[in-house]
Amino acid sequence: MRLLVQTVLTAFVLILVSSNAEAVNQIQQWMYEAKMPMHAVYPRPDCETEKHARHRWAHSNMPYEIPVGVQGGAWPFTYTLIEAPEGATIGSEPNSDNYGVVSWKPASDATGSHTFRVRVSDKAGNNTDINWTTTVDNSKFVFIEDGFSGDKKGTISEPLEDISDWYRGDRNDKKYHNKIIVFRGGEYALIGGEDTNGNVRLDTRSKTPSLIGFPGEAAVIDASRAKILTDTRKMTDLFIADLHFKDSRQDVGNAHFFWAIGNVSRSTWWRNTFENHGMGTKGNDNPAGVFISGRRAHKKNILYKDNIHNRFDNGRGNGSYVDIYYSSYVLIEGNIARNSDNKCGFWAKGTTSFVTIRDNHAYDNITSGGICVGYGKESPEVPHDHEIAWNRIVFNGEYNRANALLFSGQKTWDGKHYNSYIYRNTFVNGRVWIRFEGKNKYQVDGNVIVTDYSVNETETKTYHPNLIGTKSDFIADDTGKLKGYALDYQGEVGFKL
Repeated sequence: MRLLVQTVLTAFVLILVSSNAEAVNQIQQWMYEAKMPMHAVYPRPDCETEKHARHRWAHSNMPYEIPVGVQGGAWPFTYTLIEAPEGATIGSEPNSDNYGVVSWKPASDATGSHTFRVRVSDKAGNNTDINWTTTVDNSKFVFIEDGFSGDKKGTISEPLEDISDWYRGDRNDKKYHNKIIVFRGGEYALIGGEDTNGNVRLDTRSKTPSLIGFPGEAAVIDASRAKILTDTRKMTDLFIADLHFKDSRQDVGNAHFFWAIGNVSRSTWWRNTFENHGMGTKGNDNPAGVFISGRRAHKKNILYKDNIHNRFDNGRGNGSYVDIYYSSYVLIEGNIARNSDNKCGFWAKGTTSFVTIRDNHAYDNITSGGICVGYGKESPEVPHDHEIAWNRIVFNGEYNRANALLFSGQKTWDGKHYNSYIYRNTFVNGRVWIRFEGKNKYQVDGNVIVTDYSVNETETKTYHPNLIGTKSDFIADDTGKLKGYALDYQGEVGFKL
C-alpha cells in the first residue's frame, strides 16, 4: 500500500514522504485561513431587498424558517442570534438539519415588526452580522392545499386547491401579485397558460418571486408538463424552498425544472428536492435542473443551499443539477446528489467573482456529475476569487472518464483569471482536471484524490499536503471516508471536519 502525501500536486509522478508520522505532523501544523472575506449572501438587509421579499414576512400560524448563507470565510461557522423575537433559535451544529437556519414560531395572535440580528463567526476569528426586519402579517400569504373542497379564499383555513387556482392560466393575472405562495402537503400539477407553451412564467408585474412548501410537510410538484421561468428582464428576491419537484418536462429543448432569466439578484433555492430529470429533446443545449442564465445582467447574491437531487440521467449529454452564468457572491452549499449520471453536476459555468462551492455531497450511486467551474465566456468580466472546499464527490466507476472536478473548462480567460482555491475536498474515481492557468496558480491543499488519471501540477501550487493515490492504494471507501493507513490523516485532509 502506498499512502501518498504530496507537498506539490504532481502529474501523477507521486512523491512518497519518508514516514507517516512526518506527514501527519506536516499536515497538522496547518490552520485553514479564510481565502475571501465573509459575505452575507442571504438574507440581505432591508435597504436592498423588495418589500415583499419572503424573509421579511411571517405568518402567525406557520413556522418561520430562514437559512443564513455566508460566502467566503474560514468554515465551519458558528451562528449566534444577537437579537430576535422571543422563542427564535438558530442551529449551531454543522451536522444538524437546522445548521445555520433561523427558526421561530410566532404566537397565534402575534402582530407587528421584529428585528433579527445574526452573528456569523468563522474559524479564523472573523465575524459578520446580518440584520433584517420581519413583520407578522397573514395577508401576505396565499395557501394552496391539495384536495380542499371548501370556499377557496387562499387563507390557511380556506386555501386554494391547485396551482391553476393561483396562476389562473394567465401570466398577466395580478390577483395574487407578490404574495408568498405556500403549498401544503399533497401533489400538484405544474401547468401555466397557452401564451407560455404551458409553462409557468413569473412576471414581475403580475406574479410572485416566492414559492414555498409549508415547513415539515411534503409538497410535491409534478413538472412533467411545465417548467417555471422568470421574467426575462428582472425578478429579484426569488425564494424557492421546501418543494419536491419531480419528473421534469421532456418534450422540449432546454429541459429544466426552473429557468431563472434576466436579473435574478438575491435569489435563493433552499431545501428543495429535484427528482427525475433528463436532457429533453436535444441534450446539447443547457438542460440543467436549475438554470440561472444570461450575460446581460450581472447577478449578485445567489444562494443554492441544502437541495437534494435524485435521478439526473443525462449521460454524456449536457446537464447538471444547477448551472450559473454571470453572477458574483454565489454560495452553493450543503447540497446532495444521488443515483445520477450527468456531465457537470454543480456547474459554475460563467460565474464571475466571490464564489464558494462548499460542503456538497455526491457519492450515492453517482456515475458522473462532479464540480465544474467554467471560467468561460458566460462571464463577460474576468473571473476571480473562486473556492471549492469541503466537498465529497465519489463515482461508482462505471464511466472512467467522468470529471470529479473540472476547473476552467474554457480558455476564454486563460492567463487573466486569478485567486482560485481547491482545498479540503474528497474526490474518488474519475478525473481531477485543472486547466488554463491564470495570473497566479491554482492553490490546491489538503485534498484527498483517488484517481487512475494524472493530475496536472504545472498550473497548481500546494502549501499543505494532499493525500493522493490510485484505486489500488485503498485510501477511501465507496462513501469517500478514509480507511486503512489513511485513517492516520482523519480530520486533516479531505471533506470530513
